[in-house]
Amino acid sequence: ASTGDPLVEFRGHSNFVFSLNFNPQANLLVSGSFDETVKLWDVRSGDCVSTLPAHSDPVTGVDFNRDGTCIVSGSHDGLIRIWDTATGECLKTIYAE
Repeated sequence: ASTGDPLVEFRGHSNFVFSLNFNPQANLLVSGSFDETVKLWDVRSGDCVSTLPAHSDPVTGVDFNRDGTCIVSGSHDGLIRIWDTATGECLKTIYAE
């Protein structure tokens, strides 16, 4: 790290990343992209753990809940989705009015 070289690179999105956050345990990173997906990353290896086909427009916000068991994503498609971190299952979709 003292050389200025990256320790880990996270590659996988096909468009700009707009939002990212660490889980409370700091071992996972969630990212939301203009490629309309949400990706979950292993912080140490940089590997993509899962890709969620989250939205039909760019994902503009992602975060974990307090204990890291759920991910929330928001998008220009007017939807907010809540995901199970372990399974990637969409638990709830909230429609903006």
